[in-house]
Amino acid sequence: MPKVSRSALKKTADVVKSLKARPARENGGKKTFQESTQAVLSPLTPQMIIVELRGKFNTQKNEIEAKRMKKYMRDQFAYIGLWTPQRKELSSEALSSCSEFNQVQLHQLLRLLWEEPEREYQLFALDCMYKYRKVLSGHSEKDSLESLMVVKELITTKSWWDTVDMLASKVVGDLVAAHRTAFTLIMDEWIQDEHLWLRRTAILHQLNYKQKTNQQLLFKYCLMCADEEDFFIRKAVGWSLRNYFRTNATAVKTFVKSNKDKLSPLSKKEALKHA
Repeated sequence: MPKVSRSALKKTADVVKSLKARPARENGGKKTFQESTQAVLSPLTPQMIIVELRGKFNTQKNEIEAKRMKKYMRDQFAYIGLWTPQRKELSSEALSSCSEFNQVQLHQLLRLLWEEPEREYQLFALDCMYKYRKVLSGHSEKDSLESLMVVKELITTKSWWDTVDMLASKVVGDLVAAHRTAFTLIMDEWIQDEHLWLRRTAILHQLNYKQKTNQQLLFKYCLMCADEEDFFIRKAVGWSLRNYFRTNATAVKTFVKSNKDKLSPLSKKEALKHA
C-alpha cells in the first residue's frame, strides 16, 4: 500500500484550512434568525437519549441471542441480543426525539452511542445518521466538513463491515456528493491511508451515485488497491464495480478486461457477477 504523499496531504490540509476559514453563511457571515434558534440547546440532551435507549433495550435483553450475535461478529462486540426489527421498534420514540437536536448535539450523541459497549447502540447511531443526514450536512461546506471528521472517528473506531459500509455509502457518500470538488481531495487521502476501513470507505463512497459516478476516480481507486490481499478491500473493489456495472456495463467490462492481471479473482468475480 503506497504511503500518503506529501502533495496529497498538503492538498487535503489546504482544503480543510480553507473551509474552516470560510464564512459559514452569506449575509456577512451573520446567522439568520432560524439558525440562531436552532443553535439554542434543546431541553432534551444526548445523555437522555442514551438513558432512554438503555431502559428500552434492557427490557428485552436476550443472552442466548447476544452470544450468537457476538460469535457471528468474531467475538469483537458485545450485544444485548436484539434483532433489527425488535431494535427499531424499541428505539422508534428515541429516534423521533432526536429531531430536536442541532448538528453539535447530534455529533455529541453519535460519539456517546459509539462509547456504549453493546453493538445495538452503534446500529441505532446509523439509523440516526441516515434519518437526520440533512442535519449532518448543515448549512455550509464547513458544517459538512465537521460532520465528515466526526464520521471519520466512527469509521476508525470499533470498525467492522456492519457499520463502515453504511457510513461509507450513505453518510460519507452524501457529504462528498454535496461538496465534490473539496471533499474528493479528502477521499484521495483516505484511499492511501494506513487504516483499512478508510480505504474501503473511499472505494465505496460512490456506491449509490449511479450516473453521477466519477468513473475515472472509481477506476483509479480500484487500481490503487488492486494489489492488496485483504478480503474486505478486494470485496470492496468488486462491489463498487458491480454497482457501477448497472449504470455502465461496457465501461466495467472493458476495465476488468484491461486490468485482469492486476485485479484479484474475487474482485473480478464480484465486478462481473451480473454480466
